[in-house]
Amino acid sequence: MKRILKLFTLALMLMVTGLILVACGNSKKDGDNTYLVSFDSYGGSEVNSQKVAENDKVEKVYPQRNGYEFMGWYVDETYSEKFDFNQNVKSDMTLFAKWSNDLSEIYAFEFTNSMKSYYISAYYAESNMLELPTIYDELPIVDIGENAFAENMDLQKVIIPQSIKGIGKNAFKDCLNLTDLQILGNVNFDQGAFYNCQNLQNIYLAEQVDYVEYDDQKIGTVKGSEIINDNGCSYVTDNYIFYNAGIAGNGITLKLGLVYEISNPNSIYRTERYGKIATNLFLPNQNLNVPKITTIELNEATNCFFPFTTDSFPYVKEIKIPNSISKIANNAFKNYLNLQSIIIEDCIVNCETYAFSNL
Repeated sequence: MKRILKLFTLALMLMVTGLILVACGNSKKDGDNTYLVSFDSYGGSEVNSQKVAENDKVEKVYPQRNGYEFMGWYVDETYSEKFDFNQNVKSDMTLFAKWSNDLSEIYAFEFTNSMKSYYISAYYAESNMLELPTIYDELPIVDIGENAFAENMDLQKVIIPQSIKGIGKNAFKDCLNLTDLQILGNVNFDQGAFYNCQNLQNIYLAEQVDYVEYDDQKIGTVKGSEIINDNGCSYVTDNYIFYNAGIAGNGITLKLGLVYEISNPNSIYRTERYGKIATNLFLPNQNLNVPKITTIELNEATNCFFPFTTDSFPYVKEIKIPNSISKIANNAFKNYLNLQSIIIEDCIVNCETYAFSNL
């Protein structure tokens, strides 16, 4: 009897141990589950689903739709709750894209002092690629207001049209994911306009010049600590406009459009257009970081390539000059100690004696 009891006890112990092992084998630690996150782009470009481990986060994606701005991802089709991409995933889900083509829903607009035009004071959409509008309520949009896009982490590419004449203080400050910037017109920059845009890779200035002031005529301007010299040209010594730009990456390619020469500032007529490229946009304040511009590329340039101060461009390694440049002025590349290559297309009409001194 005792022998039978021992065998029964041993069998029972083995059976319990087996059940425990099976249970342990089938169990998962917290966080081992994987969930499927699907995206309904609602007429926008197709977005692939994501497999996300439990307690991990969804990667934010940006669909595109012609004529509409992306307003964000929502947890339901009625757009009652916007999805928070900082939260951890705990189940399968579908996210729904919201769109708008109503400018009053996408931006906040304010009248300028003239009451005949608008400026943008805020941006509510979540697009990663943005081309600013030119008209609202049948009136032109001429300025970007102070802090209008500041700390926007969605923007990666911004196109500023010719109609925009001013970019306000800190307008794009701390837009840390901004990589591409195109400014198609001649604008007035206020302090810190692109302050700390650390991942900038490409800046295109289509028509940017220093202003020449003559009989109340101004061609371009840069706000900040302005100094007007005897020839009527302004320059800026501490404006913070592109402070710290590009420092997080491999550097910025600066593409320049029109370049003008001041041939005789004392004889400027109101109908004539003169100036020089606004290198002061990139001048640092004392002890502040200049933008990490590694390549300067001139496009569609006219007349003359003026000197660029090396204080503004200590990182430049390459300069590309098109055949439309007719002259390279004295000291244009003086003391560019890190310059490794100069690419010049075809011929230059006039290259002054000290254009490439101290390289």
